[in-house]
Amino acid sequence: MYVHIGECFYYAKEYQRAIDVLTKSRLDIHDEEELGNADYLIAEAFYKLGDNDSAQKRYKQFLIDHPQHKLPRKYCMWLGWSYLNQKNYPKAIEIFHALAERSDELVTLHSIAGPS
Repeated sequence: MYVHIGECFYYAKEYQRAIDVLTKSRLDIHDEEELGNADYLIAEAFYKLGDNDSAQKRYKQFLIDHPQHKLPRKYCMWLGWSYLNQKNYPKAIEIFHALAERSDELVTLHSIAGPS
C-alpha cells in the first residue's frame, strides 16, 4: 500500500516525500516485482532532485538486488543522463552507445551500467 502512496508522491513531483515513503515501505514489500519498482522509483526520485551521486548508487544497488528485472530502454537512459549531468562524458557515452547497440525492446541495467 505504501508503495502506491510513494508512487503518487513521485508522480506529483514530491520527490523527497516519495523517497521517504518508498524507503520506509521497502521492509514490508514481499513481491519481488513491486520491490524492484519501488527501488527504481527511489533512484529516479534522487535523479529528479538532482542528486546524481545518490541516483547512481541506487541504480547500481538495483542491479545487485534485482539482476533479472527488466526495464524499458527509456528508463535505462536516466543512468546515462545522470553521468552526463556530472560531466562524466566517457561513462555517459558508454551507456548511450550500449543502448544504441541493443536492438531488443527491453534491456537490463546490468548490461549497460557496469562499474563506474
